[in-house]
This record gives sequence, structure tokens and C-alpha cells, in this order.
Amino acid sequence: MPGFRRLVATALIQAPVLALAFVLTLVLAPGVPRAAAAPALLPSSGYGGGYGGGYGGVAAIAVDGVGEAAAPADSNDRTLPIQFSADEVGFDDERDLVVARGNVEIIRLDRTLYADTVTYNQVTAVVTATGNVRLIEPTGDVYFADTMELTDDLRSGFIDTVRLLMKDKTRVAASSGERVDGSKTIMNRAVFSPCNLCKEDPTRPPLWQLKAVRVVHDQERKEIVYRDATMEIFGVPIAYTPYFAHPDPTVKRKSGFLAPTFTTSDDFGFIVRTPYYWVLRDYEDMTIEPFFTTKENPGGLLEYRRQ
Repeated sequence: MPGFRRLVATALIQAPVLALAFVLTLVLAPGVPRAAAAPALLPSSGYGGGYGGGYGGVAAIAVDGVGEAAAPADSNDRTLPIQFSADEVGFDDERDLVVARGNVEIIRLDRTLYADTVTYNQVTAVVTATGNVRLIEPTGDVYFADTMELTDDLRSGFIDTVRLLMKDKTRVAASSGERVDGSKTIMNRAVFSPCNLCKEDPTRPPLWQLKAVRVVHDQERKEIVYRDATMEIFGVPIAYTPYFAHPDPTVKRKSGFLAPTFTTSDDFGFIVRTPYYWVLRDYEDMTIEPFFTTKENPGGLLEYRRQ
């Protein structure tokens, strides 16, 4: 993290002048995101069937106040400058560590890291963030955690007890995660749901959620893949699949299954709809929607569209 080290050293040598200039740079720099709101972690009751427990429900992450990501830019160049601010910065010469404490904010082009404490190892070039950690991606996705260990470009690393708030406000909670080159996130023992939690009792399971031993979000392929996944409705497991995949929120048009819907009626009872979206051409698509009921035979709907 050469830029980080140089900036800290210079600030300590010429503190009276550079401190003011540095603060003004952070305040006035266009496009610099401000601190995100701290997440409210309200896990729903876990399901231990087949997994030996250990799953929490999808975390209720506060959306209000989450900063927007900076404009996308190429962050592969490790010589590019880094902006940071903190209440205090110190050095541990024996262990070659730079330690920043209190309202730490680190910006490297299109990614921003917030934490209570950040430690930078000058030998291994590893950034360790602890306490109210938030990492804002250029896509608008926000990662929340208690602890993160990242490379100095903020593109790769390990995350403990990760919660992900995606651009479309869907949520993923996992026991651990790994970021790979800024384009892939691997999450272990994860829960995914687009549903909001109950306001009266946030500990209740959402309408539906997917639990999986492993979830991989590939941002280059714009796809989310589940391994050994179980679908639950109101916390009750109803289906299992060894493999399942769907487009991520950045995709506007791609063939694949859409989110299922669940309704009830006096005539049909409980109704489950499992629509499939099929892209035929750039100007042509269709939706095939089979449905299953508890009182009547299965049926289906077909909608064809042409621009």
C-alpha cells in the first residue's frame, strides 16, 4: 500500500500544514462517498436441518444512509494514490504496522472502506479492518462485517460473518466469505432472500429464502450460483437442489428462472408460481409461468413480447 504509507509519513512530518490540506481534500473532493450507516443486525431464527445449525437468517441491514459508490475506474494499477482519514494514526516500528483508529475511511478509486480500526502490515501489504466494517463496491453493493482482511487495493481478501446488501436491496448473510480480485465473492453457509423482514418481529423468517452450503457471486459473469441449496417458505424447507443459478441484480435481460411468487385464494388454495424468462432476440422475449395449487391441477401461463 505505497500511497497509504507515503501519505501517513508525510502527514506526520508536516502535520500543521498538511493536516488541513488533507481534510479539505476529503471534504471537497467530488464523488467521494461519505460514511455508510451502521447495519442493524437482526437475524431470523436459524434452521438446523441437514446443516447442524449454524445458519442465521438473512440479516436486516439498514438501507437509509448507505453511501453511493464512486464512479467506476480501473483499480488494477497499485501505484495509484489512496485517500484516508482517521481520528488518530500511529506506527508500530517493531512489527512494521500502521494503525488508524476512530472513524477510519479509506478510498482507493472506486472502493471505499469504513471501520473503527484499520491496521496495515507494510511487509505483507494486508489491510485488517475491525469494528463496524463496511466495504462499498463500484457496483453499489455494500459488504458489512465485524472483521475484514484485504489486500491493499481492497479487491481481494477474507471476510468474517459477512452480510451483503446488493444494489437491488436483496440480502445475503454468510458465516464467512472471500473476495477474489474484486470480481468474485465466495460465501460459505449462506442465506439469500429478496424479502423484507417483518417489522413487528424481525426475528421471524422471511416469506422465502434460499440456504446453501456455498454461494458464489461472479460479477464478471453477472451470475449468482448456489451449491447444495434448500428453499424455505416461512422457515420451512420445501425443496432441495445440488445446483441453482440466477442472474445478479445488474442484469437487465438474461434467460433464467425469475423469483417465485406465493399467493392464496379461496378457489385454488395455496399457489406457487415459478416463472421462467426466455430471451429470444434483442427485440423479442417470452415468460413461461407454470403454477401449482393445493386444490386444483397444475397450470401455466405464457406471455410473448416483441418490440
